[in-house]
Amino acid sequence: MSAATLTRPIRATRWIGLVAALALTATACGDDDDGAAVPAAETTTIAPGDVTADTSTTAATAATDPAAGADTTTTTVADDEPAEPNTASFRGVTEDTIKVGVAVADFDALRELGVQNYWGDAEIVYQSFFDAINAAGGIHGRLIEPVYAGFSYLSPETQDAACTQLTEDEEVFIVFAGLLSESNLCFTELHDTMVMTGGFLTDNLRERSGNTLWLSLDALSSVPTRALAEAAAASGELDDKNIGIITGDYLDGGALGNDLQAILEELGFESTLVITSAPIDDEVAGDAELDAITQRFIADDVDFVFMLTNGAGAHENFAAAGYQPQIANHTIEAALEGVADATILDGTLGIGPLPSQRGWDDPAFQANCAAIVLDAHPELADEFDLQVPSGEQQADGQANWWGPINWACGHTRLFSLIAEIAGADLTNDSFRAALDELGPVDLEARGQVSYRSADKWDGSDEFYLVRYDAAAAAIDLVGDPIVLDR
Repeated sequence: MSAATLTRPIRATRWIGLVAALALTATACGDDDDGAAVPAAETTTIAPGDVTADTSTTAATAATDPAAGADTTTTTVADDEPAEPNTASFRGVTEDTIKVGVAVADFDALRELGVQNYWGDAEIVYQSFFDAINAAGGIHGRLIEPVYAGFSYLSPETQDAACTQLTEDEEVFIVFAGLLSESNLCFTELHDTMVMTGGFLTDNLRERSGNTLWLSLDALSSVPTRALAEAAAASGELDDKNIGIITGDYLDGGALGNDLQAILEELGFESTLVITSAPIDDEVAGDAELDAITQRFIADDVDFVFMLTNGAGAHENFAAAGYQPQIANHTIEAALEGVADATILDGTLGIGPLPSQRGWDDPAFQANCAAIVLDAHPELADEFDLQVPSGEQQADGQANWWGPINWACGHTRLFSLIAEIAGADLTNDSFRAALDELGPVDLEARGQVSYRSADKWDGSDEFYLVRYDAAAAAIDLVGDPIVLDR
């Protein structure tokens, strides 16, 4: 089959699916038992544990290590403090304080729309970590002074207002959590204000940010997608298959699909690419698109589909048509959100960080992340004893605490480590330069992350190949972690 691109308007993504995936939803999938191993591509794998540990202590690690004996392996700064005193070195930075912003999404608005994604209160989560850092002496002697700005993922106007509040009114040094996708350019491109997000970053958005850092906990979408393609190819799953790719133009014009098609070509596989492009809030048009895709793939005997759209719409259309190709979906957890019958996802391959329930159960995450919030808010003990709630439970109002704690713990630890390296003269430039001294860091429930000032602003290096088991209602790990040397 020759490589081809379908250019007529087609989009499989609903607004609900888009927000669910871009907001990095977390879903309870029961106990995730290890599945049968599918070998990963050897050229992209190094042995876990190759990261060199440094046992020195900083304010960040002290603030996030309440449990004796907890695993806090990380790369940290040198023990010796710079001789020079702190200065009022940059916007938002004084001798004694660092003013930071946190963009707080309105998840009540998402619930009202029907999105099965309901995070716990991000403001109290971030505040818990800031308080812990301050109680341990701050960062290089400076205390964190947070400012919170609310916004809605559904309203560009509220995102613009939040950006204006944090940059022009409050003049913060850096913003945590961020807005939706390219809206974060308001910080970096327009106001020279650094931002840390969970995801959202793309090559294009990084380039448009210029010299103003936009650091992402998650990898650029093309990175796990390459790992998924290489793992599937190495396992033999793609041999003698007619391969299709579905992606949406809602993020960088469908660039992810083009990237995957090029990767597959490198690996020796041809594919047919479909880029969807109907209005995201037009359900009728979306269904028509999916029907067209399904019929085209059936006619072309496509029997392996890389599904790069969010949500489960394409899965449902395939099932309704009796079409059952092997599917690789890089966002299985997002696909599980809201699907009426999860059995249609049975056998779906995916790749990413630890599934949310496994991440929540990780002892280091519990000791160094969840415990920080629980110590500050013991009234949450009953909710923390529960598993990560399913999409249906979140739709009923049960808060998902994994999401905000995962972001806040990672952001505050990274920020502390980098700002300590930057030292007394804390500026955008010194913070950026500090990335090159940071080295690989192990983050709780995320594994290895690393950054470079010039060309690597997305952190994740460690991924898991996973497969959904409908009978067990579980996302199973397939083989060992894939740690990319990138």
